[in-house]
Amino acid sequence: MKAASPDRVKTRTDLPATTERESQERKRWVEPVAALLVALATLSTAWCSFESAAWTRKSNRLMNEFNTLERKAGP
Repeated sequence: MKAASPDRVKTRTDLPATTERESQERKRWVEPVAALLVALATLSTAWCSFESAAWTRKSNRLMNEFNTLERKAGP
């Protein structure tokens, strides 16, 4: 059997196989982190929607106030 040259690129079969335990440990933290990211995205979307609605209400109120003052000022 020939020794592998140091320049040779490692292939998938050269790498140590992950054990079932390592796989389970990785899955144990991946799912809660993914759930946390989804929850954060959901809360961020809800907050942005709330802020958008608040600014729209304020903009409409100011526009109505402007229109009222413009009508009072006359031509």
